[in-house]
Amino acid sequence: MNEIFENISKYLPENVTFKGLYLQSNPVYIKSPIYISKSSEIFPDTVKIRHFISISTDDDITILGIEIFVYLQIYQDQIDQYIFVSKCDTVGLSKVNFKVGSIIEKVVEFLINYDLTKYKIKQRKVKEDDKEDKSKEQKHERKQGSETLFLINKVLEKLQDPKFKIPYYSSSNHPTQPSESLCQLPPIQNIKVCLFTKAAPQYLFPDSAKNPHKHVINGQQLLKWWIPVINNATSKWPIHKLAIPGSDDISTKKFIQGLPNWSIGHIFNTSGPAVYNIALFPDDPKGRFLEHLIVENRYGNVGVDQFYEELGYRQEFRLGDLVGLIGCENRGVSIPAPGEQEDEDAITKLSVHQYKQFINLIKSEDYHIEQDVKTLVGTKIPAFMKKNNINFEYKPIKGKMPRTNATKPTQQAQTINTLTVKRKTNDLTGLIKRKKPESQKS
Repeated sequence: MNEIFENISKYLPENVTFKGLYLQSNPVYIKSPIYISKSSEIFPDTVKIRHFISISTDDDITILGIEIFVYLQIYQDQIDQYIFVSKCDTVGLSKVNFKVGSIIEKVVEFLINYDLTKYKIKQRKVKEDDKEDKSKEQKHERKQGSETLFLINKVLEKLQDPKFKIPYYSSSNHPTQPSESLCQLPPIQNIKVCLFTKAAPQYLFPDSAKNPHKHVINGQQLLKWWIPVINNATSKWPIHKLAIPGSDDISTKKFIQGLPNWSIGHIFNTSGPAVYNIALFPDDPKGRFLEHLIVENRYGNVGVDQFYEELGYRQEFRLGDLVGLIGCENRGVSIPAPGEQEDEDAITKLSVHQYKQFINLIKSEDYHIEQDVKTLVGTKIPAFMKKNNINFEYKPIKGKMPRTNATKPTQQAQTINTLTVKRKTNDLTGLIKRKKPESQKS
C-alpha cells in the first residue's frame, strides 16, 4: 500500500475496504507562476507536477477526489516549492461515515513531506538559441585569447559536468551503468501552501450537487471548513496568512480566532510591483485584476499591499460570495540526497497529455447517475490505462478507525462533506467593504 493510503486508512471506518487511486504527472518545465522581469539577473527553472487522488467504495462508487499542483522554482542554492490545492470535491451518492477533512489533511501533509528527489526531474534541454549564443561566445573568446587558454577553459567547463569522463581514466573492465540526466537539486527548499476558497456547485464531479448526501454551503462556511484542515496539515509552520478581499480586518480575524500562528495578510514578497511577486495559479481570482493592471499600464506602480487593497473593491468580491485566500510558509526545509529515503510502492505516472485526457474522462460523466459512476470506476478508467500502456491497479485501503469514533454524531460531521454552494444570495454585510458615495468624500 502506498504511504499516502496507509496514512488515510487510519481515518476510515475499521474493516471497511475502499479503493484508492493516486496519479502523478511527469515533471514538465513551464513558465514561472510569478512573472519574472526581463531585467532580472536570475531566471530559475520552474517545474510543474500534477497530482490526482480519489477514494471510492469497494463497489465502485466514487466518494471524493482532490487535485493538487506542485510548482518547483529551482534556484542554484534553494527551491521555492508551491503546493497549490486546485480542486477538492465529493460526490454524495452514498452516505459518508468518516470525516472528509481528515482525509484531505493527510493528502496535503503527504505532499508537504514528499521527497523531491523521487520526482526524478530530468535536466532541462538547452534551447537552440542558447546553444547558438554559447557558440558565438566561445568563438569570441577564442579570438580574444590564446588557443591554449581557450582549450584549458573548455576542459575546465567539461569537468564541471558530472557525466563527463576523461577517456583514459574512464576505461574499465567493470561494466558501468548509464548515467541518467537528472537535475541536481539544491539541499534546501522553502515550502508554500496556497489555495483560494470559492464556493461552487461542483469542482471535479459534474451534476454531483444534485445528490442527496452532498451538503451545500456558502463561501463563509467553506472557508471555515478549510482553515482547520490546512492548519492541522501545517501545524508546526511559523507562517499562516488569510486574506478576504472586500472584508474588513475585524471580520477576517473572526475566522482565525484561537489560531496563534495565523494573521491577516499574504505570503508574497512586498518589495517591488505586485506583478513580479504574486504567484498566479489556474482559475486564480487574482488573475483578472492583474490583467486589468497590465491593460491600464499600472502594473509597474502597484505594490503588493496596494494590490490586495484594490482587489477588495473589485465587483466580483464586493457583490459575490466570500472568497478566502490562504497562504502558509515554512522556510529552510532540507531536501534529502538521492537514495537517502526508501522508495515507496510504485506510483502511477502519466505524461502531461495523458493526465489531461484522464481529467477530461473524469469530468465527462454524470455523477448524479450511480450506474455511470460505477462504469467509470470499474470499466472506463482501467480501459483508459490499458489503452495507454500504463501499469495500473486500484490500491485496496482497509479502514483502521473504530466505528464508534467514525460515526459519532457531531455537528462537524454533518457538514464535513460540504464543498459546494447553495444557489441563493448570501448576506455578507459586515464582511464587505463598500466604496464611499461621492457626496461623502472630502
